[in-house]
Amino acid sequence: MAPRRKMPTTTTERGDVLSPIGPDRSSRQATPEQTASTRRWQRPQLTRGEDTIDVATWAGSVPAASGIAPRVRVGRTRWFNLLWLLPIGFVALIVGIALAQELRALPAVASFIERNPGTVAPPNGQQGIPAWVGWQHFFNLFLLTFIIRSGVQIMTDHPRLYWTRHSTPGRDWFRFQNRVPDDPLWTAKQDSVSLPGQVGLPGLRHSIGLARWWHLGVGSGWPTAPCSTS
Repeated sequence: MAPRRKMPTTTTERGDVLSPIGPDRSSRQATPEQTASTRRWQRPQLTRGEDTIDVATWAGSVPAASGIAPRVRVGRTRWFNLLWLLPIGFVALIVGIALAQELRALPAVASFIERNPGTVAPPNGQQGIPAWVGWQHFFNLFLLTFIIRSGVQIMTDHPRLYWTRHSTPGRDWFRFQNRVPDDPLWTAKQDSVSLPGQVGLPGLRHSIGLARWWHLGVGSGWPTAPCSTS
């Protein structure tokens, strides 16, 4: 067998040994003239980005996928469906109203309410709130809808919550997606779920980038001043 040929090397002043395919070639910087020439050659090939997206080809043409009802872990293996809170809350509301009506009939409670009506007459005699305050509250709520919708859209890209930062499969305490399968090639794109366009913003599966743009843009972008004022 012929002896292996050694590549010529160069030793720097600090004693570093550089090969022809080593850092001396990879770290070589282009001159300003070469950079300007490259820019002039590449600029005509650039195109302006479109203002709209193609839903059919978005995220690699990933198909729509529905999630499940929100669930909270109870113990190690049991999950509680949060939709049960709707009938439970309705029954609790009816019971609370009936109990409040019975309490109002007690003489001590009636006397307390008469002494403390819970209302204070304004010193200038004005009734209600000023119109400008009402409009500010409305505008604030209008901006919050963008933040809430985009926040829900961000959640759909990884529809699970954890107590720690490790996001270990099987350690989530809240989810609205099925359990993570044992497939080692399962990705976050496959774990994401779809939302209707009337709920999520932008309402496309695996669109966390656009959702963050809306969430952070509305929360800390151009409407920050009027939102803070309201």
